[in-house]
Amino acid sequence: FFDNSQSELYQEMFEKQLTLNMSGGKGIGLAEMLTRQLRSRFGDHLQPHQNPFSAVDESPQAVPRPESRRLSPLVERAAALKAATSAAGDEPAVFDSPRDFIRHMRPLAEEAARELGVEPGVLLAQAALETGWGRHISRRADGRSSHNLFNIKAGGDWDGARVSIGTLEYRDGLARRERAAFRAYDSYAESFHDYVDFLRSRPRYRAALEQAGDAEGYVRELHGAGYATDPAYADKILDILQRPMLRAALNEESVHAG
Repeated sequence: FFDNSQSELYQEMFEKQLTLNMSGGKGIGLAEMLTRQLRSRFGDHLQPHQNPFSAVDESPQAVPRPESRRLSPLVERAAALKAATSAAGDEPAVFDSPRDFIRHMRPLAEEAARELGVEPGVLLAQAALETGWGRHISRRADGRSSHNLFNIKAGGDWDGARVSIGTLEYRDGLARRERAAFRAYDSYAESFHDYVDFLRSRPRYRAALEQAGDAEGYVRELHGAGYATDPAYADKILDILQRPMLRAALNEESVHAG
């Protein structure tokens, strides 16, 4: 509550924001007070519009642009995330809710599902598990989204962009934290397309693709082929797939599409 690293961090953030607000406005009024005192002493020799403590012309065209100010790393990070979301247009970096995630991803999932012969809900459920319904999509160093919905790693055969993040892997039945490189894309559509190519280009997923018409068979074969090391990976996807919320959202989107 009191003296600790967290309170010091937020105190620093508050002071820096206060400084920015003061520098962008009239400050705390000290300059105006001194100006009034000087005017009372020197009379009309000091015109009302002359402020001896004003460092810049206050005309609109001379006001320093916000980007010219030096921001703290935390503020810069927040600005980068906001810019990344805005620059992506209809490609949000973070999703407000599972329904928002489904609404945005469903057309892409349907296209990829047709290529693989699986139910679109299976791909949505897998992407939801991998990204926490779009709330934990890995990011590049500059804050932009990697758009990697299926957390496909960047091996030696990948020559595209990549991000390095911490990941939880299971080795010999034990969970451990590791750092690994993952693929990065310019859009969510690229992520779906690469997912399809990734499975088709690797013989070990042939059995999964042969079970594409059976959601449970597909997911279990995918897991058995080594897609993820989590021993409960298949069960988690199937649990999400059967949730009433997902089924209701899919049915709702079907009605709207019709």
